[in-house]
Amino acid sequence: MRIVVDANIIISGLIRDSATRRLLIEIEPDLLTPAYVHDEIDTHIETVMEKSGLEEPEVEQLIQIQAGNPVVHDGEERDMVRTNRRTMAD
Repeated sequence: MRIVVDANIIISGLIRDSATRRLLIEIEPDLLTPAYVHDEIDTHIETVMEKSGLEEPEVEQLIQIQAGNPVVHDGEERDMVRTNRRTMAD
């Protein structure tokens, strides 16, 4: 099964040492995320550091570990995911 994750899920995993963080790191090939998510995460680095209590090098290390897992899709593939989501909802 493939799982689509957005910036909120990834940021949540960065802030708390939780099951979400472990899943983001451990479920390697089954995570999908749109390309814009990495830019969105970069804009919230300060908030992540403040809320997690981690220093910037630690946050960057977690981002690098996590970034190696999901397959980043371009707009065409993102549209395909949206179409499949609508189909599943029906």
